[in-house]
Formats: sequence, C-alpha cells, structure tokens
Amino acid sequence: MHPVELKGPRVSWRELAVADAQDMHDLMSDPQVFRYMSDTEVPEVAAYEAFLIEYCATITEPERIRYKLALTLDGELIGSGGVDLSPSGRKSEIGYMLASRHWGKGLATEAAALLVDFCLDTLGTHRVWATTDVTNHASRRVLAKVGLREEGVMRGYSFKDDVWHDSVMHGMVATDERPLRG
Repeated sequence: MHPVELKGPRVSWRELAVADAQDMHDLMSDPQVFRYMSDTEVPEVAAYEAFLIEYCATITEPERIRYKLALTLDGELIGSGGVDLSPSGRKSEIGYMLASRHWGKGLATEAAALLVDFCLDTLGTHRVWATTDVTNHASRRVLAKVGLREEGVMRGYSFKDDVWHDSVMHGMVATDERPLRG
C-alpha cells in the first residue's frame, strides 16, 4: 500500500519524506521526547536524510513490512511513528512520538487509534502490539485508551545512558473489542 495517508479529526499520518529530515532531527532533539526513545544519541540531520532516502526507495515494494510515517497537524510535522509487520504479516508493532508542546491534548491517542485501525482494518493483522518504558505513564494511558492491554513487564528490555530499563508490553488481537472512536 502506497502512499499511506490516514486522516483523523485533527491529526493525519503520511509517509515520511526526505524533506522531513530537519523536522525529525528537531523532534528528537527535544529532551522530553528523546528520554523515551531507544536511541542513545540524536542522529544528525544527514543521518536522517540517508535513512529517509533508503526508506523511500522501499515504499512501493508489494510485500512491504515497514511503514515510517509523519504525524501532522494542519500540515505541520508534529511527530512520527509507524508500523512494523512480522514477516508473515499477521502481527504488527506500532510506535509513535509526539512533540512535547502537543502533549496532553489527546493527539497521541487519536494518532495511535489511527495506527491500530490501519493495522487491523487495512493490513489485516491479527495482533497489534507496542512497548513503552514503565515510567512513561502518559503513553501507557494512550495505549489503554486505544484498546491495547498491558500484558506484562519485560525486565531489562532496553539499555540507555548506561542503565537497563524495563518496558511494558501492550497488545490486542483482532477479536478484542475496540473502544469507540469519536
């Protein structure tokens, strides 16, 4: 499926483009956002450009398993995220990040709901899952609001800043009841 365009009442997802490299760098440079990322340092703009050039070359592949998306509000990039499919295409992992100036407005919930619906309704996956740092209570609430249940803590799941961090696994399957969207 190309190009991906998911529209909600306020936010939209679209394919990331090479022109988004500076905005991605700026987003990740926010310490409040970066603290929950698995990266150990913010990549330089040139590294984002190189990644996006490589990624954009794959988005028309028929057996696509990766969707890297820009989250926009009124055309402005305010976050990013995406979907990674298992090789069988039956399971999908979602992820998202949102500029801190937009936290607390319900935009992350709307964005995550669009990703869940895309996985289940468009891609036809059976299982959708996400992980988040145990201390990221806002993201845990977002995932619960869009229907993903906490399934357990994965101890020592990621290593950043010389510390092992625990993560919470969240998931849902296609037969689970989804919260009303509105």
